[in-house]
Amino acid sequence: MKGSAVIIVMSFFVLVGIVPIAQAADVINSGRIVQHAYKSEVEEAGDVPGHILVVVLNNGLIIFATGEIVPTMSANILDLVNGKGTITGRRVVTYPDGSSTYVEYVGTTTPVEGGKKSMSQGTYTCTGGTGRFAGRKGTGTFKAERLGSLKTGSDGYVDFSDNCK
Repeated sequence: MKGSAVIIVMSFFVLVGIVPIAQAADVINSGRIVQHAYKSEVEEAGDVPGHILVVVLNNGLIIFATGEIVPTMSANILDLVNGKGTITGRRVVTYPDGSSTYVEYVGTTTPVEGGKKSMSQGTYTCTGGTGRFAGRKGTGTFKAERLGSLKTGSDGYVDFSDNCK
């Protein structure tokens, strides 16, 4: 009986140790994007009070978990009512060797602190690449925070992880 209990307890700890490894194997890329909105266009939708449509262009840096740092740019479209709504966009990453990667994303965004910040989350699809990333496919998730006004420019970060290869 005692020997069976030891085996069961040891099996439990082995399984607990293996499950995170299996989950981690699904993540190929992860990191943080730090970016600045260098251009924003905000238009009132005109249908309900507080409904705006926003086009935002960002540039910044991706800091991969591996330590690699690469420039990036993105174009976003936000459809918001009182600061809450959807965000869609595309991101291009260009590496020093000339290779590029492309992603499309969709998510939701919610204002916090009276609209001085917003929190977003969503999913993305890796849609291809050039050079060493030709044929790149996969999916990922992101969580983001924006600081500052959409009308006057803002800064933010995006934490991401994916299985794109």
